[in-house]
Amino acid sequence: MGKIGLKIWKGLVHLQAWFLLIAGMFVTVLVFIEVMLRYVFKAPLFGVEELICFIAMWLYFIG
Repeated sequence: MGKIGLKIWKGLVHLQAWFLLIAGMFVTVLVFIEVMLRYVFKAPLFGVEELICFIAMWLYFIG
């Protein structure tokens, strides 16, 4: 692999790391919000569990 290929590879690895970090934080925040709304306010959000599951699957596939 040449210098250009190595730079592209390092850029993709860096992009993947940032995506995993942001997605992991997003899942954590969504779970916290869902738990607070469900048990404190007795009003769960529609579709949040499916969204969490979808993002978590991508986290597992990529990471």
